[in-house]
Amino acid sequence: MSDRYLLTIALLLAAATAGCLAATDTTTETPAAPSIEPVGACPADVERLDVGVTDGSLPARDAGFAIDADRTTLQRGAPLQVTLRNVADEPRGTGTERMIVLQRHVDGEWRTVLGAREGRAGWNATLVMHDPGEGYTWNVTLDEAGLSRWGYAPCGSLPPGEYRFVYHGLVEPGQFDDEIPDPVVAVEFRVVA
Repeated sequence: MSDRYLLTIALLLAAATAGCLAATDTTTETPAAPSIEPVGACPADVERLDVGVTDGSLPARDAGFAIDADRTTLQRGAPLQVTLRNVADEPRGTGTERMIVLQRHVDGEWRTVLGAREGRAGWNATLVMHDPGEGYTWNVTLDEAGLSRWGYAPCGSLPPGEYRFVYHGLVEPGQFDDEIPDPVVAVEFRVVA
């Protein structure tokens, strides 16, 4: 090989290396994390519902009942079907079907985003018995109109994010009684834009 050929290869390698080094010296901006919209205030005639559980996860199965949703991701305003079923081998009791709460995960806590208008019905101490395999089915659209069917109103908007549908009408002791105030079950899902 000639010296001229080796010199040409050396110059090409030096130019290529300089180009690579120059590329690593460029400063790139890290995209900002998307901000999470805070939970809004309830309208003046709406009382925020509270089940007293804001941290950690809740069981999907407890006190002889299991809760499930027909999907784990849905578009904002799309319908969601949630079912609560007696999974025990004997009849079990619950409160009414209106003992539900919708919560959104914000800043490491679960915050209730659902309220009820004054004069709401269905929150009494009624005992409803369910045979094995029976329970409740909620078909809810996650917007003002869909929630008003159940007598509820959202507190603020329902932006994309992590949500959970909580049923807090279980009446028999559950496995998690030491960890949560009352036997409750919940199913989590994500709302996307």
